[in-house]
Amino acid sequence: MNLVNDKVQVWANRVLKKLCTQLNYPQEAQKQPIAVSFKSISSIVLSQLAEMEEYGGKNDAGVMTAMDFMNDFATEEFLTKNIRVRP
Repeated sequence: MNLVNDKVQVWANRVLKKLCTQLNYPQEAQKQPIAVSFKSISSIVLSQLAEMEEYGGKNDAGVMTAMDFMNDFATEEFLTKNIRVRP
């Protein structure tokens, strides 16, 4: 149980750090409890959704799209580590 808790906590902190970096939010402290990390992630995502709704979903609003977010993960290292299906 503790191992799963630690893995989820590390993942949540990593996602929060990436969101703060990409969206120019103040950097959150490292090693936050899971509940605090998820609350911060939720507030950032909700503010981005509100901003997207305000601008009618246009890309020129300075809002990060899902493709922009995932392009950072589309490295060769990421693909070899996480895509397990071999042809």
